[in-house]
Amino acid sequence: MLNLDYFTEKLCNILEYNIVPIVLGGAEYSIAAPPNSVINVKDFKSVPDLADYLRYLVANPDAYKSYFSWKSDYKIEFDVQKVFTCDLCKMLNEKNPVKSVSSFSSWFHSKKCKNSWRDFFN
Repeated sequence: MLNLDYFTEKLCNILEYNIVPIVLGGAEYSIAAPPNSVINVKDFKSVPDLADYLRYLVANPDAYKSYFSWKSDYKIEFDVQKVFTCDLCKMLNEKNPVKSVSSFSSWFHSKKCKNSWRDFFN
């Protein structure tokens, strides 16, 4: 079973540079990365098709530059402490938690994580 919302910090790290990541994995990169910021191998029918596209980008600088247009609207901010800021995560990471709840289910379902994976890039 593929985990469509999992990706590593390596994607965030590389997006800080003027490099277009070529990705291959189970993640749904349209959710995990800014729009038009990665080249997903799975979007091509074959390796030769991918190679042809990469040659096209080399020959067309404006097409290559379009992979960086997201930088005017998004900012990469990958800080684990900022990402996992829901109340449950905070409590699990406290050294001396002092709060207790009578019904975990009621408490958990009344709280919503303040951040989602999409918030990485906003």
